[in-house]
Amino acid sequence: FRGAMRLAAFVVVLLCSAQCVLSSFAPPAPLPPFAALGEELGCVFDGSQQQPALLLVVGRVDSSHVRILVDGLTTAARKLTYTVRSNAPTGNSSTGVIMTVGTFTPGAGPKVFQLHTLSADTPYVVQFSAQHSNEQAGACVSFRTPPLPAPSAAPHGWRMVVVSCDRSYDRPDDTEFLEALALQQHQKYELMAHLGDQLYADLLAKKMGPNQTFEAYLQGFRDGYRRQWATPHWQSLLRHGSHIMVPDDHEIFNSVNEHILQSEWKVYALAGLASVYEYQTQLMHDVPDANHVLRHGMTVPVHGVFSAFSTGFVLLDTRFSRAFAYEAAHPFLGAQQLQDVVHQLSAWSQPQAAVNHVVVLSSLPLMLPQTYMAQLVLDVEGDRYATHVTHAADLVAVLQAAYTLQLQLPGQVALVAGDMHHLSTGVVCRSDDREHCLLSLVTSGVTKGCSALDNLHLLLFFMTMFQLPDPVCTDPTVPTSFRLHMDSNATLLNNYVVLQVHDHSLAELSYETFVRDVPADRTQRHWAFQHRGLVLSACLGLVLCVLGLLAYSCYRIGRKVCCLIGRGGHRRAVYPAPKDKAA
Repeated sequence: FRGAMRLAAFVVVLLCSAQCVLSSFAPPAPLPPFAALGEELGCVFDGSQQQPALLLVVGRVDSSHVRILVDGLTTAARKLTYTVRSNAPTGNSSTGVIMTVGTFTPGAGPKVFQLHTLSADTPYVVQFSAQHSNEQAGACVSFRTPPLPAPSAAPHGWRMVVVSCDRSYDRPDDTEFLEALALQQHQKYELMAHLGDQLYADLLAKKMGPNQTFEAYLQGFRDGYRRQWATPHWQSLLRHGSHIMVPDDHEIFNSVNEHILQSEWKVYALAGLASVYEYQTQLMHDVPDANHVLRHGMTVPVHGVFSAFSTGFVLLDTRFSRAFAYEAAHPFLGAQQLQDVVHQLSAWSQPQAAVNHVVVLSSLPLMLPQTYMAQLVLDVEGDRYATHVTHAADLVAVLQAAYTLQLQLPGQVALVAGDMHHLSTGVVCRSDDREHCLLSLVTSGVTKGCSALDNLHLLLFFMTMFQLPDPVCTDPTVPTSFRLHMDSNATLLNNYVVLQVHDHSLAELSYETFVRDVPADRTQRHWAFQHRGLVLSACLGLVLCVLGLLAYSCYRIGRKVCCLIGRGGHRRAVYPAPKDKAA
């Protein structure tokens, strides 16, 4: 017992010494300040303008069509004149070939501006301007239309930035990593995917409570999106490329589920759904107005499929369909979404589809955490992750369809997700085939408030999750199962991922990870996660030693009490001397 206690004390001293040495290192150099970029495409955003008159987001872009979200923030944006230019100009947006000139009137909320009959594989700039009283409103967006589907045109490479989880609404001073992202990735991508928790509306629910009107809630959600997305770093990103979004729970509040419509938060949740339609789903396709949502709930799905750059993209809704349109037979995805996704994955396997790669984008990771850890999350937070046992049938159906497609494609099927506040990579393989595996990426947390290092409970959860055996997904009705083989490079620091296909290697889908430097005040926790095996072993040893000490103390105390009861107090028993054998 003494030896075990000495060993535990030695391990604790060793860990503390290592943490002290690491914490003595100089903190990383501060990130450079945000600067306006984009002159090379003739569309310059003035980063010094703290409150722009227009909130603009470029949505879905195909070879002939674009959707642009326009939200007027001032009275100057009541009526806009737009100018469309092609052939990337040099210098400023006043040069280039003018294609179209017209007028556009924004609404009380966000409204989609659309252009049709565009040319494929062509850069465009759309300039908006207005004059109202003495106030000037002006802004521009830039994008490039993808080429026509092969074999009509030769495919070429593409680049997609993937982000998830942004708390700059309720923590507006936490934007260093976002600003660095804007500086590093500005106009270097064709696509940008936002995989859930684009807005942390928990603060809104806390401020307003459950007894407000639908209109008041909706205005609160709109103000939240405007406050967050009208910032210089976000506008420099959202005004370029093509942005696609998949919502998650925090767009309403944490762990939203199928019980929300039977609770006192029903009106609040419907207003949140209407705002997701307005600011996210509308980037992909048309949506009903807010009053229709209040009367009828969720009538338009938030999932979707499309193809561009010889790549198929699936936007998998792992949250809203089961919260607002729950089906007991398909509790994870719902019957319609499951049918749409499986059918489209099957269609892309045909040679005439001319698809090299497929990327499945979801907010929740499809293979994390382990099934028993998912049950623990349900018991503690009331939230069902994708790997919960009740979701097995839907999940295996999607994985099986993706695996079958992987056998047919010249390239790769990738499962890319957010939500879980970490960065991890790996492959998902069927139990009987380790050769044809699906790429798995999880990226989440672009602000410090979305790092698991900020919460000791989450830190312990992730340390345990990554130390346990790899997750396995099994459906009793299917003879095979799927296992996630995780790499050992997981991190809890702020991060994002860039997917890319190079022109010279169209059959290869690669990725690049970007991770924030370790904050000075989180050095010890980062070290603990990176050495989680040692830390968990030391903690387990320490717990066992403490339990052993308690057990031994209880034994000594119990023995003394028994002696006191059985021997009549403190009197010691006097035993007679043994008799002489001879006598």
